[in-house]
Amino acid sequence: MSAQHTLLDKTRREKRLFFNKFLRGVTVIGSATPSSKWFARTAIRSIDWDRASVIIELGAGTGVITEAILHKARPDSHIIAIEQDPDFVRVLESKFATTRNVDIVQADCYELGNILRARGISHADVIVSGLPILAFPEKKRRELLKVIIRALSPDGMFHQITVFPIPIFSIYRRFFKHVRFTLEPRNIPPGGVYLCREPIHSV
Repeated sequence: MSAQHTLLDKTRREKRLFFNKFLRGVTVIGSATPSSKWFARTAIRSIDWDRASVIIELGAGTGVITEAILHKARPDSHIIAIEQDPDFVRVLESKFATTRNVDIVQADCYELGNILRARGISHADVIVSGLPILAFPEKKRRELLKVIIRALSPDGMFHQITVFPIPIFSIYRRFFKHVRFTLEPRNIPPGGVYLCREPIHSV
């Protein structure tokens, strides 16, 4: 079997795994398919790669956005991909087993602070989230956003993808001084990314 056919077969398996997880509701995902390459590129748009030393991904899934981050990040950056689902973690470990600056962590996203402390990291420069935050109960959503802003540096960036392409700024403007929304219509389903800057640590 050629390398191209092997890659296509692997991609199909990942999409089938993702779809089955979505149907069974065994893990918290907001779409029936992994993010497209266009969505992944939009998710990391506007990141200052020269300054991004510690990059966190929440809900890494099958690693589509992780790959996009790795392609752009500095070789000496520390990329931490956090995923709770064990099947997705196995996919991630297989993909990035030989990538020295990608750290795959099987954990709940609410443990982000402990994950950083265990690695001697005070703050992250960038956090990209693929978690379906809009589907979370309000209390859990606010709790997660507080975990995120505590983990970010004062000039840190938070990017949240969503497959609900009508922007709801009020959720994020309580926690960040600057929030804008970028639409990505080429994804299936169409979605967008909240680009959030300057966390409000006093919240």
